[in-house]
Amino acid sequence: MPLDAAAQNQLTIILILAILLFIAASALPQKIATIALLVLIPYQTIETRFGSSSVVLAFVVFIAFLLKGDRVRLPMLPIVLLLLFWYSISMALMHPSTYMQHAIYMFAFLSAFIVFWLCYDLTTRLPKPSNIV
Repeated sequence: MPLDAAAQNQLTIILILAILLFIAASALPQKIATIALLVLIPYQTIETRFGSSSVVLAFVVFIAFLLKGDRVRLPMLPIVLLLLFWYSISMALMHPSTYMQHAIYMFAFLSAFIVFWLCYDLTTRLPKPSNIV
């Protein structure tokens, strides 16, 4: 399914925004990059069939922190993996025409967990959680 001009423009804008945020997340301290992501999350300016701009930005910031070599402590990782495993098993009972829709739900669940991880990791690094703002 080819994209029309408006969808191509939206994808170009989110790509430029993602590259800028990736550079910022790589160069700046985690506090600034995470706060920028949290400020951008409510403003879902670009919707694509793959997810909103917030989903893409959450993955970009997460990947930048991983490549930067920051410590990675994922809280509740076994529970999240169990939920993903359970959901993938339940997909076997669904009609095959709905697989793409449920894959998007799984992608959104993962991005929500990544945003949770970024917030959790930032608050554990700071001496007082009130220092975030």
